[in-house]
Amino acid sequence: MSYHQNWLSIVTRICFIIILITLSFTGIAFAQASDEITITLQPHCVFSEGDDDEWMFGPIPDIPPLISLGEGHCRTFAVEDPRTLRTDPLDNGDILDIDIVVENPSGQDIQHVRSWLNYDTTVLEGVSIDVNEVFSIVAPGEEDFDNDDGFVMVDASAENGDEPSIKRLAIARVKFKVIDTPSAGTVINFYDVQPGGHTEVFKKSDTESDGISVLSTDPGSLHIIFGDDDDDDDDDTSTSLSTSDDDSLLADGETCQIDSQCQSDNCSNGICVSDIDPLPNGSACIDDSDCESDYCDDGLCGSDTSTLPPPPPLLPDGDACTSDSECLSQHCIDGTCQMPPEDDDSDDNDSSDDDTQRTAFSLLQVQNFRVTTEVNSVFLGWDPLQTSRLKAYNIYYGTTTGQYIQRKTIEGTMESLLLRSLPENTRYYFAIRAVSITDEES
Repeated sequence: MSYHQNWLSIVTRICFIIILITLSFTGIAFAQASDEITITLQPHCVFSEGDDDEWMFGPIPDIPPLISLGEGHCRTFAVEDPRTLRTDPLDNGDILDIDIVVENPSGQDIQHVRSWLNYDTTVLEGVSIDVNEVFSIVAPGEEDFDNDDGFVMVDASAENGDEPSIKRLAIARVKFKVIDTPSAGTVINFYDVQPGGHTEVFKKSDTESDGISVLSTDPGSLHIIFGDDDDDDDDDTSTSLSTSDDDSLLADGETCQIDSQCQSDNCSNGICVSDIDPLPNGSACIDDSDCESDYCDDGLCGSDTSTLPPPPPLLPDGDACTSDSECLSQHCIDGTCQMPPEDDDSDDNDSSDDDTQRTAFSLLQVQNFRVTTEVNSVFLGWDPLQTSRLKAYNIYYGTTTGQYIQRKTIEGTMESLLLRSLPENTRYYFAIRAVSITDEES
């Protein structure tokens, strides 16, 4: 072997060792990452599955450290804040080409994915949806756009035994066309992310035929940025758009979707606001800090009953009173709690024992009961009942008038209720009853 051949052989071996060492450290870094399964939006990428044995330069050599690379060669959107990604600037007529991607770092067998996206139909027009062919079972009507309400609807499952376990799993490719360019941009959100909701990921299970729900992290949203193509320097364009003047942002009181759209950098309940005043009981909330009462329960401000003092005891007959609700007998006559005099001439002997035991509370009625609907949610409101005997409200509802097969009980301090995830295009009937401290309904 010649001198040059020996030297070439030595250099080749040294380079191969360096590559192995570098990739080994890379593999360690990925091993330390979270094993949590998540769903996200990414720019469309031809390397849609990160564990393939083929890449753009041909077969990948069978070297263990390389198998740990996982993420392939696909780029991601810029991070605007911990819960928001951001696109590059787009113009009117541009195509936004994205993938719905399940990040599966631990290589679980993914059996079923349902993913709905919510978008503004006045800004984006749905062009096409292509579901990954590995998910060959597509729910009827769930590979389509809802152009009226602004939804991307995807619901697909893999055949038994063909569940993919790759680390970057492209579920569907979605294309939008930009038809308007508001200065504040627009937002695409994952819709109804919760167990049994419209966005959920299931892994295969030996015990559960429908799989096990594994999505535990809110996927956040994608902020679509619009801008001019006049700037030659791409970096300058990105910087100017991400730090826009106040003139291009939304003023207080305007409708918003994320904080960065507002001049105040604060989007609360879909409205730009500068200072957030604590919300009264019955208002929609996210956490305790939103509420005057420092208590947010099931998305509504209320009162923590565990810290409330017990109601004052009812007064016995003979004690001074100002209203019927203060008396044990529920009768305050001439400023004194007492039973009303019996009517000896009454011929009504047909009343049942239950009727004679009912109190004046049963005659009370909740006033101004009102219902507002939006998509598959219903907001109920009413005027509070003014009585110290009030303990709770029972909300009854069903699809047949007079037959309320469902009931929800809430505390008596509440003045409204939000019911979510009701089936769309279904007529519901609602009724409300007050409940006393002795569990008597009005």
